[in-house]
Amino acid sequence: MVIMLELREFLGKGFTLIGQVDSARTVDAGAIVSAVKSMGKVQAVIVSEPQGVLGAANTAVVSGIVKRETEVEVVCQITCRDRNRAALVSDVLAAKMLGVDCFLITGGGHPKLSDTPQAMAVFDLDPAQLVQMLKHLSEKGETPAGHKVSGPLNLCVGAMASPATSPIDVEAKRLERMARIGLDFIVTYPTFSLEALRSFKREVKQLNVPVVVGVRMLPDVRDARRLNEDPRVTVPPELIDALERAERLKGEEKVEACLEANLNFFEGFLKAIKEEGFAGCSIHAPGMEHAVGQLASKLKN
Repeated sequence: MVIMLELREFLGKGFTLIGQVDSARTVDAGAIVSAVKSMGKVQAVIVSEPQGVLGAANTAVVSGIVKRETEVEVVCQITCRDRNRAALVSDVLAAKMLGVDCFLITGGGHPKLSDTPQAMAVFDLDPAQLVQMLKHLSEKGETPAGHKVSGPLNLCVGAMASPATSPIDVEAKRLERMARIGLDFIVTYPTFSLEALRSFKREVKQLNVPVVVGVRMLPDVRDARRLNEDPRVTVPPELIDALERAERLKGEEKVEACLEANLNFFEGFLKAIKEEGFAGCSIHAPGMEHAVGQLASKLKN
């Protein structure tokens, strides 16, 4: 069974629902696997590095475990920041051994902005160069140094994009460079603005690369305010207001109110994304992964 072809079929035959789960600084994969299982019937799961956290378990290994334990299509996030090209090849080959064929490329934030600011950034390759390396590895079976790799790879390679970049044509040109190399799909950073998404879609339409919209559910108002500090993201005031009202409650009432605030906002938002003709959405709900399945169910109704 070739996972790459399955994912392409998903993205080309309707609105694809993808979950997202973070790796963690742990040696116990049980909680991560349970989080994925709680998402219900999503068509794929992105295994990502937790934002601002360095030293989490390698996403290649976690992706393989999730694939084995859940039999869900897995997309492994690979970050340029921490590894040179040789180490990146090593990670991809290890993931492939574990049955993972699909990779999502991101640059990664600078270590100075992480919880381990003493770490040294590598950035041997930028995202476009890493996409090019993986496509060459897949199609020619060769490493950047020209060494042959034994066995077929058949990799599917996607990249992260920011619809909030200004001017947006700069981001579109960066993606165009990767599309010429052979980019298979695009996933946006968490986005709450339909207008920004429409503008982004107009700019990248000619690339003929499926665009999956990234969605970030918010467990509480503090998380919303932290996310608002990212210049690529603006959390809508109405969602913050609903989460602030939930903050006044206690215990299970507070948890349920936060969940309801997310479901009420994102149900309409995802239906609008679907109507706009995007290939799908990737739903990230850290600490409340069960909500992914609930939101997906609302979208199907």
